[in-house]
Amino acid sequence: MLSSKEPILLSGGDGFIGKNIVKRLLNLDIPVIVIDNHVTSYPNIQSEHVKRFEEDVSTINISDVPTVSGVIHLASVASPLVYLKNPSSVLDPNTIGTRKMIEIAKRDNVRILFASTSEVYGNLNEEILGNRGIKESDNALVSLLSNRSCYAAAKRLGEELIWNFKKEGGDASIFRLFNVYGPGMDLKNTGYGRVIPNFIHNMLQGIPIQIFGDGTQIRSFLWIDDAVDAILSLFFFEKELPDVLNIGNDEPITILNLAAKISNILEVTYKTEYCDREDDDPLWRRPCIEKINKLTGWEPEINLDEGLRRTVLAEKTDFATTMSSNNAHLIDTQFSLVIDVTYRCNGNCSYCQWSTNQEARLDDETNSNILIPKKTIESLDVERVVLSGGEPLIRNDLEKIISYYAQTNVRSIILITNGLILTEERLDSLLSAGLTGITFSLDGISDRVAFEARGLSKEQHDLVLNNISKVLQRRKLDDNIEIGINAVISKANLDSEIMSKLVDFCNSHSVDCLKFNSLFDDGFVSKNAPWLLLDKADASEVIHIGEMVVRNCHVKTNHINFWTALASVLEGGELDATSCGLKDRQAIAIRGDLKFCFWNNNATYGQTYDQLNIENVMQARKRFAETIHLCQTGAYCFCLQNFNHQWRMSNGNHN
Repeated sequence: MLSSKEPILLSGGDGFIGKNIVKRLLNLDIPVIVIDNHVTSYPNIQSEHVKRFEEDVSTINISDVPTVSGVIHLASVASPLVYLKNPSSVLDPNTIGTRKMIEIAKRDNVRILFASTSEVYGNLNEEILGNRGIKESDNALVSLLSNRSCYAAAKRLGEELIWNFKKEGGDASIFRLFNVYGPGMDLKNTGYGRVIPNFIHNMLQGIPIQIFGDGTQIRSFLWIDDAVDAILSLFFFEKELPDVLNIGNDEPITILNLAAKISNILEVTYKTEYCDREDDDPLWRRPCIEKINKLTGWEPEINLDEGLRRTVLAEKTDFATTMSSNNAHLIDTQFSLVIDVTYRCNGNCSYCQWSTNQEARLDDETNSNILIPKKTIESLDVERVVLSGGEPLIRNDLEKIISYYAQTNVRSIILITNGLILTEERLDSLLSAGLTGITFSLDGISDRVAFEARGLSKEQHDLVLNNISKVLQRRKLDDNIEIGINAVISKANLDSEIMSKLVDFCNSHSVDCLKFNSLFDDGFVSKNAPWLLLDKADASEVIHIGEMVVRNCHVKTNHINFWTALASVLEGGELDATSCGLKDRQAIAIRGDLKFCFWNNNATYGQTYDQLNIENVMQARKRFAETIHLCQTGAYCFCLQNFNHQWRMSNGNHN
């Protein structure tokens, strides 16, 4: 029986199905332990009632895991794009990992459920079965040693281990899932091969959908909440469970008809690209669910039409995208307005060599250029205003600027600062004016990085860290303060240990966002600090560090494609729509998964006001919609400036 004092253990608890089970258990006031290596997931749910082990289930030391009241073993890579390159990512968690989960169940004398898959049935079809779904007792028709066989084989091995444990007297059962879907499936944009989110995303972007074979394959799709209901009905079932049960929806549909349904809900037309079908891709997948229905009374409540409608609505919102009814190729999205309020700086960064006495600087933007008319802000549906520049805190009228935008309909006002002169009194003043968040420029925790990248002395760097700590302490009193870290990648911090410490700092302080920007040669850096520029030799290290960051960072950060795009550029690739979202737009900051701003090619220094108008932005959105299908990073960037500024050096020359 379940003890209310002991948590339930979920391996893979941060994955698509796992996170939804965790939410349900927390709503029932049941604590949870999650084991997840986050290869294809994020630590989504933060709660004092969730204890998390960010480890691979196949390597975890089970003595570290506290006593539990039950085990639900979900951990396994499900993405063909991942396991085809690394079969161990699916073999190990389902074999070695299953053994470890069984040992915990033995130790604590509790129930264990093992998540298997409909793929263990192989290529059973309607000709073999007649007009009925696949039963748990049906013999499988499988392919051996094929491209995809490692997934089904790993699950069959896991089933054997669970079945053997049950025969030895253990409280165990296997459930075979049939195509579970719902919002948030593609947690790391790793191309899960999940047909529903793939179709939705492609149709929204105007990309042809891929149909493998002729599209007549039969599938049955189960709504995520129904899947959670079924799994927990088994977990809390008070009597002995059968060896294995199907969990799915017995409502069949062809892939072509599925595409048509999604298209109708989105109210868009789409193009189709036909591709060769994998030999071992099942043609027919429909479950018989009589067994679980008779046992627990469970049956699906949400039909496919309703589930697709809910999924499309959620995916469009998450995608920050709605399709215009008058013009299907026009993307209408809320966006942030990034404003350079000053070019003055209070540091002595090696790559710009601005002196503290401001001998070398452009004049500050005048208020007429940075105070965008409120009607324009509201008509453009600006969501965030980001105040940036050399150091905005130098402006004595910064509070007035913040107060102005606080009186519009923007949801948040963010300040980007190096934090050197942020006193507690100034922080109070800024927050009172309406500031909602601060992003600190911090390339690393060490004094050496601060000196090499920003020209900061040890005393100055200590002051910056102290000021960041004060803001973090303030947030304990006000949860509404958004805190981010902005790190510029250069040779000063391209080191695994340095980046790991920065990630640990962000994790331990629960900042909202760790955003990486890449330092490219804009003509300014190469003249003053060429030693900071990354080059071709750094490409492999960029990938290595990126994988570490994505794996270990618990806060929102750049997608792995940001790092691969950066490495590609270093190796000679073009910086175009595949890395920054817009062709012909050189971007010093590839923002990856962080939807931040839009680069308007026509905007120039001192012309912000003139460039921010409805016609200009609508044209830019149209161009964005036409090129976004080339984007591999999900970088939806909206801003109103460019990088073609005339920088004035201390010697009076221009770059």
